[in-house]
Parts: sequence; C-alpha cells; structure tokens
Amino acid sequence: MDTNKIRAATVAIAPVVLAAALLWHPPIPGRLPDDAAVAEHVAHDPTRWGLAHLAAAVASAFLILGFIAVRGYLRDAGDAWAMWSQRGPDDRSTTA
Repeated sequence: MDTNKIRAATVAIAPVVLAAALLWHPPIPGRLPDDAAVAEHVAHDPTRWGLAHLAAAVASAFLILGFIAVRGYLRDAGDAWAMWSQRGPDDRSTTA
C-alpha cells in the first residue's frame, strides 16, 4: 500500500475513532467532581468504563499518528513546506 494512502487513512480515521470513544463513554449526571456519582456509575458497569477509557487511549494514539502523518507529508512535500515540518521546540522564529 502507498505511504500517502496510509497517511491519509490515519488522518481521516483518527478523529472518528476519538469521537466514537468519547461518545461511548458513560455519562455522569450532575456536577463533577462528584465521587459518589462516579463510584455508583462505575460499579453499575465497570467493563464498559474500562473499555471506554481503553478506547479513548487507543484513539489518542491514533490521533498522535495522524499528526505524525501530516508532518511526514509536509517533510516529503519539499522546500515549500520545509519550514513547517522541520521546526523543533528550540527553533524560535524572530520574525513576527
């Protein structure tokens, strides 16, 4: 499979997976933090809570891969995008 197709699929799928994980998370009524309400809801269905949080972690990993895919695309695009894809945390531009 072509690298650009994998990158495009990662960028397209990552937000959908994250949204699905967040929507699957059981809602907690009332104002948070309410330890008693959280404990009651977790005790009601601990498997769903565990899987929902695991799904959110996996979705976050997909989102990170999506950002890495965009960076790789910009790096491969050439000089026109080099400034945006190769800057590190210590590279501060003095032009503003």
